[in-house]
Amino acid sequence: MARSNRVIFENSLYEITPRAREGLPLPPTEVTNQLLTGILARTQRDQKVTLCNFVEMNNHAHQHCIPDKPEQHVKFYMEYQKKITDTVRRLTKRGRLSLWERRPSVAMVADVEDAIKRLIYIFLNPAKAGLVSSIDEIGRAHV
Repeated sequence: MARSNRVIFENSLYEITPRAREGLPLPPTEVTNQLLTGILARTQRDQKVTLCNFVEMNNHAHQHCIPDKPEQHVKFYMEYQKKITDTVRRLTKRGRLSLWERRPSVAMVADVEDAIKRLIYIFLNPAKAGLVSSIDEIGRAHV
């Protein structure tokens, strides 16, 4: 059965949640954090979307962004996933790698109240997963 096309509106806030099939096969270190945020920055360098907030975890990420043009939204998350896959493939010396679950979850954030709820959720997510003991550690966390 064919997938339905997503309808993305320009200048609207979206939460993208890509999920890895088994988690990224990288150790949870500061170097890994820098690697993942560097990939995110390189993906964003040509301003496909306005990146508002993000939390990167080993098995999934949450990214809040606003596309200037709807087609740029898809280009952003596809390039992000490809760059991570290519990097992990090179680091682990694998010829082929199927890292991601199907397509990422993409949800429009309807209003300010919804945005606040989503921010609270994504920034508490590493603590709920037991990766950090408090939200204060997120900036220093090895997630």
